[in-house]
This record gives sequence, structure tokens and C-alpha cells, in this order.
Amino acid sequence: MAELVIDTLQYVDRLEEAGVGREKASAMARALEEQLGERMPTRAEINERFNLVNARFDRMDARFDAMDTRLDAVDDKLRLVVGVMIFGFMLLTGLGLFQSFRSVSPGVAGAVETPQPAIVSSSAMPTPEPTPTTVPTP
Repeated sequence: MAELVIDTLQYVDRLEEAGVGREKASAMARALEEQLGERMPTRAEINERFNLVNARFDRMDARFDAMDTRLDAVDDKLRLVVGVMIFGFMLLTGLGLFQSFRSVSPGVAGAVETPQPAIVSSSAMPTPEPTPTTVPTP
């Protein structure tokens, strides 16, 4: 017989304390045990189910821990990318400011004027005149 979650002996004792005779209390306990025995889980079954649920939670915890590790790695990479982007922006901004200071007009103290290269267009260039050549005659 499977161990039930309810204690039938204790059930009989309670019925006797309430004034039910021992034979009637035992009969009621057996009837209850027969009815519930097939439907009620035993302590062992409840513990088995509980252990299965705990095992599933443990697997889920392990998955969350693995996900946390992955997210930490992604977070570190994103921090590196953002840091490189900020450094690049600062470098480009610094170079832009440097170039703008170099091209300031000469009236500003400490400024150095940098000559800008002239743009040469092919249409503005004069074409050379052909020079006459003389061939000696014999």
C-alpha cells in the first residue's frame, strides 16, 4: 500500500475523540483511504515532482547565468566601440580646430597663415603659339 499524504490512524483517533466508535471510525478511514488512495499523490510522488521542478529551475538558472555572461561580454565590446568612437570624434574635432586656427587671417596674434594652393583649370591655360621652322635649302 502506498504511503498517503493523510494519516489514516490519526483520522481514526480524531473520529473517536468526536464520539464515533472505533469500528465505524476504522471503516470510515478505510473508505477514505480507498477513495483517495488512487487519486491522492503519495509523499514520494510529491517529492519526485518537487525535485523535477527544482531541477528545471536549476537549468533555467544556469541558462540565465550563461546569458548574463554573454551580455557582459557584449557590454564590454560596446563600451570599447563607444570609447573608440568618442576618441575618433575628439581626434577629428581637434584636427578640424587645428586646421581652422592655421587658416586664420594674419591680423590675429599667434596665427600663422598657410598659403592655400591655387586651383588651376585647363581652360585658363594659354596655348603656346607654334614657332615657324625654316628648313635650309641646298
